[in-house]
Amino acid sequence: MRVRLPVVVPAVAVMCVIAVVVLYENSYFFAGMGDRAKVRFSAGQARERIDGALRATVDGISPLLTYASGNYQVARDPDLYDGEHSVRSSVSGGMYAATRISPAKLPQLMDQVALTWNGRGCHVTDRHEPGDRTGFPVGFGCLDGDGMLLTLHADERLGTYLVWFVADLGDVRYRPGVPEPPLGLPATTYDADTHRSVTIAVDDPYWSA
Repeated sequence: MRVRLPVVVPAVAVMCVIAVVVLYENSYFFAGMGDRAKVRFSAGQARERIDGALRATVDGISPLLTYASGNYQVARDPDLYDGEHSVRSSVSGGMYAATRISPAKLPQLMDQVALTWNGRGCHVTDRHEPGDRTGFPVGFGCLDGDGMLLTLHADERLGTYLVWFVADLGDVRYRPGVPEPPLGLPATTYDADTHRSVTIAVDDPYWSA
């Protein structure tokens, strides 16, 4: 009687190696399992929360601004200590206003946005307005109860300001690809030299005055 053990054992060993490789590559190994436990949001949940924050920001501004574009960015977390790929990512959604904001009206706009964000449990700190001497960029940010970072940025261009809003959320289950821009806006394009958004600014009888 022939003994097939020498054939069976290598086959089983190969299958075990394949199983380990599959688990490792899909982050089901030691560090990967711990990383999975830190995921707090699916990609869909993150999109829903970010869109909701941006929509609330838009609705809280009166008179309404004209919006030019928006974008989403997904940044996968670094590989884990054992070399496994992280299953977590940070997702950010931003939207750019096309309305020119005068230096005199920018503090009022910031007040309205701060009021909306404070109402969402996101208390604004480190606010920097035009003319202050801190040297910090004009704008402010806050962190809400979900750990979402909301920021208002203001970029001076030829004596007026263009503003944009960004919502960042971490510990999101990584999904390859980048979502469509928020709130149905066209995608933002950037100048290759200055890295500023390419925005066709428009005047508003109230905000630009």
